[in-house]
Amino acid sequence: MPESSAPRTTLDAARRNVDAAIRMLFSGEDPLPVHLVVAAAFRVLHDLAQANRPEARDELIHRFLVPGGEDVFHRAIEDATVFAKRAEQEPGAMLQDVSEERNDFEIAIVCLYLECLAAKSSAEAQAFLWWFAAMYPHVMKADRFFKASLPTEDFQWLRGAPRPKQLQFGDTVLRLVRRNRLTAEP
Repeated sequence: MPESSAPRTTLDAARRNVDAAIRMLFSGEDPLPVHLVVAAAFRVLHDLAQANRPEARDELIHRFLVPGGEDVFHRAIEDATVFAKRAEQEPGAMLQDVSEERNDFEIAIVCLYLECLAAKSSAEAQAFLWWFAAMYPHVMKADRFFKASLPTEDFQWLRGAPRPKQLQFGDTVLRLVRRNRLTAEP
């Protein structure tokens, strides 16, 4: 069911961008538009976290990323944000190819930002975090609520599958979350 076209708050608008990026990702859309939507949401959520709860934002990011990963991540997201802002002034500017894995990690970060800012968790965010935990078990700490509640199945078959099959599984997880068949709540 589509939401009203007018967001009620900046946080709600950012959450809706994140949700749209997740749906685009699971639909197999071009990685560049997914990346740019995520970059826009990241910028808003980053600014909100800095203004309201910088200690919580930093704690989540440090718990999520491997040492040194924060600088790499911030450089990557800033490249996309700057690219989007300067397109009018420099139409010939180039953006490095956006890898699908990069989008996966950036969406996970914005979902964690939303959690940090106490935003209501959407079906898209819950489904994405379940899928991400299955795809990247070496990244998430065992005490993360969505990994701890993930079924005990070994998802090696998913990690070794072609990308379209991985995304199809993510879309299936989203449908299950929407039907309340899975939950990310403890």
